[in-house]
Amino acid sequence: MSFQAAAASGAARITVGRMTLFIGTNQVTKLNQDPIVLAYEGSRLKWANTKYETTGADGRGYGLFYNGKQLYAAFSIDGTQGQPNQDFRRVSGGATQPWLRSYGNGGGPKVAVVARLDPANGKLLSAVYLSAINNGKSNSFVVKGMSMSGNNLWVNGLSYFAPRKLDGAPMQQIDQTKKSPFSYNITLTPDLKTALRVSAVGWQA
Repeated sequence: MSFQAAAASGAARITVGRMTLFIGTNQVTKLNQDPIVLAYEGSRLKWANTKYETTGADGRGYGLFYNGKQLYAAFSIDGTQGQPNQDFRRVSGGATQPWLRSYGNGGGPKVAVVARLDPANGKLLSAVYLSAINNGKSNSFVVKGMSMSGNNLWVNGLSYFAPRKLDGAPMQQIDQTKKSPFSYNITLTPDLKTALRVSAVGWQA
């Protein structure tokens, strides 16, 4: 894809040094999508990475954040298929809290994946899965923003059922006037290994 085509696609973009990065979706087949990240220097394609998730699950890319040193990306995925080396599980298995390591139980709802990428080639360095919980099954979660909180990564998202505590269990709703989706914040170590703090509007963590 040319730089002009990428720019006209409406895909999320970010500037990292001399590069412009785009994140979006690669339509692999009529029924299957995989995430893609493209990096350009000027109008020249420097690298393209289409190997983040290559299973039959629906995977997409929709957000980028660069803090001057680390590059983070937001993806969505709607289930678990294939082998761990074919999706984000190949770098998420070292997460401290088990619920961050995989999609979890169920399939269908789109959960989020926050991943740390190598700006030089787009390679996955680490990742965590973020989801809501509904009767023991994972439910939809969308990343809305990322920023730094001191040395740690702060992520804001929308939880489409019960927000999760640090251990992955559902929070307790204390304000019944709040309706889904619920605003949710999670603070992660910069290597994405450990969740440090969580909070949700109308819920007790």
